[in-house]
Amino acid sequence: MPGVSLRWYESLIEDQAFVNAIVFSSKLAVVSALGSGLIGLLAAFGLVRGDFGDTWLSEDFLRILFSLPIIIPFIITGIGGLVFFNFVGIYSSFSSLVVGHIMITLPFTSLVIASGLEGLDESLEEAARNLGATQLRSYVEVTIPMIMPSIIAALLFAFILSFNNFIQTFFWLSFTDQTLPVLIYGLVTRTYDPTLNAVGTVLIVLSLLITVTAERISSRVLT
Repeated sequence: MPGVSLRWYESLIEDQAFVNAIVFSSKLAVVSALGSGLIGLLAAFGLVRGDFGDTWLSEDFLRILFSLPIIIPFIITGIGGLVFFNFVGIYSSFSSLVVGHIMITLPFTSLVIASGLEGLDESLEEAARNLGATQLRSYVEVTIPMIMPSIIAALLFAFILSFNNFIQTFFWLSFTDQTLPVLIYGLVTRTYDPTLNAVGTVLIVLSLLITVTAERISSRVLT
């Protein structure tokens, strides 16, 4: 077909800067999603199964607390993270990026997993304990497998949010490493490269596929 070409997709694959940025972004997103998923799972158990009594530390307060990273403007969390990481001496390291991305994805993982946990019949755990299982074993062998769809959905949301994050990452990234969104921003401000159109198309398709998959999984959990 005249005018249709895959030339810029080939250029994307051959461009080492793009390849390195994609690999780095993927590695960061995977590690951050796993860390956020683990912490979010523990937080979800605390939110749903915790007995807060009449203390000020209520479930509603904790839900608001976990939601702060998405309520506070991103540029504020970016600058705040920059100051904090510099203060503790881990600025511009991969560890600081992981910590930061866990912070900004934790609201999604904790709340999605908590939604799945709220829909679980606790009598199933009680039945396991009546058969001799400890509380920990009932969680590991009964509860977690049954809420696995919500855990997978949370991990997918965390991955795509981490992979596509730009504002906070721009403040936390070192000069030697580049994520894909930061690389794209740098190229757009300096010049125009048609390869960026190919990158944008790939990112849109990838984001849509992961988001739709996560939404379908989480919808199945909630229904």
